Amino acid sequence: MINEAIIQKRDEFQQWLFDMDNALEEFINIFKKDENINLDFSPNSLDKVEKWILNNFDSKEDLLKSKNKYLLNMIAVYIGETFRKNIGGKWKLDIDNEKSAYFNLPILTDSPKINSPVAPHTLATACISREKGNYISTILNNKLN
Repeated sequence: MINEAIIQKRDEFQQWLFDMDNALEEFINIFKKDENINLDFSPNSLDKVEKWILNNFDSKEDLLKSKNKYLLNMIAVYIGETFRKNIGGKWKLDIDNEKSAYFNLPILTDSPKINSPVAPHTLATACISREKGNYISTILNNKLN
């Protein structure tokens, strides 16, 4: 018998996929309005998003705060869709292995260019401690090459 929690997570993931276009549109509009930047799903656009993250969050914990949960989700959707549009892949919810670093997170898989899952939420938070400004785009460019 399938665990009720797993069923709920799957339902939440299906809703997340359904709401993805709205979150994406909202994030792109915020960026256009506040930063006067048109996001175009290119690897270089990830540098603009990463710079914005670095300018607005001091730590990954700051971005992970519940008040920023929806914003983190919008950022992750943009990062993930940029990867998907450039290297392919499909969205999946990692619920199979509780010991996985990506457990309960949306990930991109199923592309010849994705040899390990891409977890956009993790990329958004990890770029803060890396402080490079091109951490996320470097990962995408490495997968492109």
